Amino acid sequence: MKVIFIQSVAGVAERDQVKDVATGYALNYLIPKGLVVPATPQHLANLAARQSKQSEQANMTMHELERLAAQLSGKLVNVQAKAATTGTLYAAVTPVMVAEAVRTQFKINLSPSQILPTDHLKTVGDHQIRLDLGHGKAVNMTVRVQAAT
Repeated sequence: MKVIFIQSVAGVAERDQVKDVATGYALNYLIPKGLVVPATPQHLANLAARQSKQSEQANMTMHELERLAAQLSGKLVNVQAKAATTGTLYAAVTPVMVAEAVRTQFKINLSPSQILPTDHLKTVGDHQIRLDLGHGKAVNMTVRVQAAT
């Protein structure tokens, strides 16, 4: 019996996969548990429409990520922090502080988890960071730490 999986079943099939399974398995277990629907023309058309919509959304997301990467690549963001006269900060600059600075200076919302410092930001000066934008997109950016007055 040909069915469409509406939920993943470990070792059998993934969600939205069309597969032939034993009729008894489908009628006695998969359908009553709500794991599959029969592969009728209407259900297959709904699946095709849903997959097309998901593909369209994925393309839009990739275009948005490319635009965001172009906006942030190689840019300089300024962060102010309290520092001693020697240039050592009293507290390290955190990803939350960098995300807030990016939001303020570039009007772009980033999650602190997307900011990957390459070293500890504990001194005044320029530091390289890496932004993980998701879907394999990452860009480098410079954080300029300045002593707060």
